[in-house]
Amino acid sequence: MFTPEHNDADRYYASRARFTQVGDPWERARLLLYLNRHGYNGLCHYNAAGLFNVPFGRYPRPYFPETDLAGFIAAAPRTHLAVGDFRTVMRAAVPGDVV
Repeated sequence: MFTPEHNDADRYYASRARFTQVGDPWERARLLLYLNRHGYNGLCHYNAAGLFNVPFGRYPRPYFPETDLAGFIAAAPRTHLAVGDFRTVMRAAVPGDVV
């Protein structure tokens, strides 16, 4: 999805529309990476209806973050991701945590 033919507004908007309907987590992850790198300013934004609504970014050559992804994968075994109210998460944090 990081080839010149995918750096197109029509393909971007078709992928954006498909993103919220896809149930397969791998396909959603692939689409989110594409939308994030081809969307305006690398934003990730959802409207009140829960739809991803970032416009097309019009970049000459969107960057595939291979090095960044490799770094995340290397750090993942030492990472604990938490989802919750920020007060609860902050109370659970200990010295040395990155929040």
